[in-house]
Amino acid sequence: MIGFNPQVELSVGGIGFNGTISLGKYHLKILEEWNILKIVVEVPYILKNSLIKLFLDFSDLEEGIVLVNKISGCHPFAKEDRVNLGNSTKFKGLISSFQDALEEVLEVGNCTNGGISVGGRCDCPAGFYGETCDKGCGPNRFGPSCEAECSQTAKWCREMIFCKRATGCYCAPGYKGKYCSETCSSGEYGVSCKEECGMCLGESCDAFTGRCLSGCMAGYVPPMCQTKYVYLVKRPILRPDFNSASLKAEINNSVAGIGQPTYYQIQIRSHTSDSWKLFAPEDIPNDKIIIYNITQLAAGTTYYSRVILLDFEGQKYEGSDIPITSFKTKCNHNGGIEIVNTAATYDSLRLSWKNTYTLQSCPTNESIVNILIDNQWMTYNVEGYNFKMSNLVPDSTYLIKIKLANASDFTFVTVNTTSYISGLVRDINIKYVGHNEVQLEWKPLYNSKSPSFKVSYSCLRIIAEETLSCANDRGTIITPDTSARLTGLKPFRRYSTQIQETGGKGHSDIEFSTLQALPTAKVRSLTIVPRKSSASASWQAPHNCSNCNGFLRGYQVSLKDPNGTVQSHFTKNTCEQFQNLKPQYVYRLSVYVQNNVGWNGDYPTSVDLRSASGIPSRVRRLELYKRGKSLLGLRWESPEFPYGTVAYVVSIDGKRFVHKPEVCPSWPQQFCFTVGGLKANTVYNVSVSARNREEDGESSFIEGVTAERAPGEPVDITQTDATETSVALRWRPPNLMNGVLRYFLVKIEQTESFDTDLCCEYYPKSEVPVNSEQEYYWTEIYGLNPGSTFAVSVMGETVWLGPAAGIDAVTRPPKPCPVLLPLVRPALAWQDVEEDCPSKRESVSALVQGHLLVRVKNEGGNQVTNPDLRLVLERALGSDFDMVAEYSAGAGVQLGTGTSNGSWGILKNPHLETGHNYTFAAVTVVRYKHLFNVAVRKANSLSSN
Repeated sequence: MIGFNPQVELSVGGIGFNGTISLGKYHLKILEEWNILKIVVEVPYILKNSLIKLFLDFSDLEEGIVLVNKISGCHPFAKEDRVNLGNSTKFKGLISSFQDALEEVLEVGNCTNGGISVGGRCDCPAGFYGETCDKGCGPNRFGPSCEAECSQTAKWCREMIFCKRATGCYCAPGYKGKYCSETCSSGEYGVSCKEECGMCLGESCDAFTGRCLSGCMAGYVPPMCQTKYVYLVKRPILRPDFNSASLKAEINNSVAGIGQPTYYQIQIRSHTSDSWKLFAPEDIPNDKIIIYNITQLAAGTTYYSRVILLDFEGQKYEGSDIPITSFKTKCNHNGGIEIVNTAATYDSLRLSWKNTYTLQSCPTNESIVNILIDNQWMTYNVEGYNFKMSNLVPDSTYLIKIKLANASDFTFVTVNTTSYISGLVRDINIKYVGHNEVQLEWKPLYNSKSPSFKVSYSCLRIIAEETLSCANDRGTIITPDTSARLTGLKPFRRYSTQIQETGGKGHSDIEFSTLQALPTAKVRSLTIVPRKSSASASWQAPHNCSNCNGFLRGYQVSLKDPNGTVQSHFTKNTCEQFQNLKPQYVYRLSVYVQNNVGWNGDYPTSVDLRSASGIPSRVRRLELYKRGKSLLGLRWESPEFPYGTVAYVVSIDGKRFVHKPEVCPSWPQQFCFTVGGLKANTVYNVSVSARNREEDGESSFIEGVTAERAPGEPVDITQTDATETSVALRWRPPNLMNGVLRYFLVKIEQTESFDTDLCCEYYPKSEVPVNSEQEYYWTEIYGLNPGSTFAVSVMGETVWLGPAAGIDAVTRPPKPCPVLLPLVRPALAWQDVEEDCPSKRESVSALVQGHLLVRVKNEGGNQVTNPDLRLVLERALGSDFDMVAEYSAGAGVQLGTGTSNGSWGILKNPHLETGHNYTFAAVTVVRYKHLFNVAVRKANSLSSN
């Protein structure tokens, strides 16, 4: 729009109403997005329920185009009209009209995404187009061909309301809420977020168009994934026979979904299965009637069947909407049995039989057994094909009849129990069985009064290795009880146990199997073939599985590196490959036999695996730390992985130097090498690589110019010591010398003193020559004022003077004088000394921190906690002394009062022992900044009587 601060005047009128009502003038802002005017006005009573006309007058504009973007009205909450302008047309005067509270019956028809059927065509909401409104414009777009743009800012269509007569008012696609400021939640899309996403795969759909960005779930048509592929909606008809079934399905008028059915596929499953059996797809007949004969079915079995339709691309839907038909095949109740085995003891019998069914017999696993006892038939329902009965009479004949549960005819058999033999027992029961023991109990037979029982066991077979004999695995015990615990058995073996009364002729038998246990077998012939970064291992299974203690399932392979890290996994193979081994590592490879229980960590077959050497990696932090007219100084760190003893190959313009590992004098953790004989002011390309016994590693490169420059600033400058008139300094050389260091320039200036009369003096500069590269450089500056602070700066110099590194250095305070002597009991005789006291005692006295009585010893150290005070005390008294007491002027000290905590450590004042000499000293302590000084006056030795 052209013009400054333009205005628009709005007014309303209505059909049948003469004139208009002004709503006022509004300023328009010139922005990169639409101008939005929000107007709240009370509609005159005369215009109620009539057609409202809205008039806009842009007379203040010289020219302009108003783009109608949206019109909304009848806000249900605020009872207001919102007007936003737009519609790609020049105008002046009447803009639009709409009726308040218009009621219509809306038809959707086949319109989607909020579209309304008007006159047989779909009227689509803003942001969608197409015959059925199925196409979305995407973000920041609307219009019949998506040619309109909501905004030229990142705001897009947020906070915009679109209104149409057919579809009503709504937020732009992707937004919702009272003010259309909220984005759609997951699973929502479209105008006002009222549409639900289709069956998207993995994530929600696009909030603006509804398209599934990661595809559809199986059976749904992309991109919206809301419609299924073609499928049959009418249940197929099944006519079952004994081992087959005939299926019929009609397709005409019986399908739903998208696509033209071209093929069909029959799927069936039995009632005991969860998975469908798929038959090969077939062409759909021309008459659209499917006839299919399903074969190889089991008689008397319930099946489920369904028909899947496929389009010409093979797309299909197999979801829950597919109708399923259940059917049961026919069967004959004519199954018979055949007796397989009969056995009997004196008081029990056992029978086994098999089913003689045909393919058309009804399946069953149940049998009915009748046994004639005391002229009565006793009936038993049996699951399976075995029957056992106890508590029978010895030397008797029993008639038995057996039939399948769904059969009509019985099969008869007679069984004779044996005669009673002395020594037998009854009701043998296994109370507990483990992998190496069993607990048995029994009852005597016919009120036997035998005082003891003999229990014998012998191994029948090794279950995991039946070809081996285990006949030597046997044993016998005698017990007075009717129970026995057999120990020392071997895992996973079948045992036979005989129990008899002592002295009897017969015995009663029972068999049992011990449980599996962790294997004690080992693999054989473990061999290793190492390579550069890998290795292969192979082994053989145990010679036999007598100690496998279960069925052999495979092997547990464990690889342990020198750091103790273990990699362990299971394999069924007898060989294994190991990749990404670190060169020159010694690994411990262990292989264990594994059965169903697990593997036994106490029975490995182990061997050391030594990996081959590898190529060293790049050198690290290659730097040019020094340069001159004819030289370049290189510095680097060793490779992360050297893989053995390393030398270094330095190459410069085709010349190669093999450099043995020599650490830098100034940087002991790095390596240095200086290349000389070069041309001045020349650019050289330098490479450095590491070399071991294998070969050279990959090179690191750097570019350097043979021209000296100023060095960097010195590093880690510190004060190492001080006296009253001197300070000692230490520093490292600059990280980048940039040339040959000649000397260091040291400047010092006094900035503070405990005595203002001593501040502040100027001191001349000093030079520290550099004769060689070193890790540290030292200097001591003398002639300084005591108890003062100095600004010290150190600069390195090549042909240029480099930047300075600074530090505040401090001299020790002057010694106090005279020493304040304590009043000690028993009394001490103080030695005479000539004290050279400073002229200004008052200024020094301000630095006094306290007074100490000290006992000097021959051994035992001291317990002073402040390191600097300990230093000056040890210089004055030696390292072995005790602080006895702290005192002030006029205070007395009693010797032998015990131990207490003082200002500078533990005060030790023990009782004096008879027959010992003690040496004491009085100490006055002064302090300036962090440094201490002391004055000491010793006493003559005190002899304790």
